[in-house]
Amino acid sequence: LAAVDGDEEVTVADAAERLRALPGGTRPPLPPAA
Repeated sequence: LAAVDGDEEVTVADAAERLRALPGGTRPPLPPAA
């Protein structure tokens, strides 16, 4: 699953890094807070 925000494509690896950075890494991937 790849979420596209404008021209920025969020890959599975990016989502995994965001999950690890968040408390309780079981949350679904969130779009970048720009």
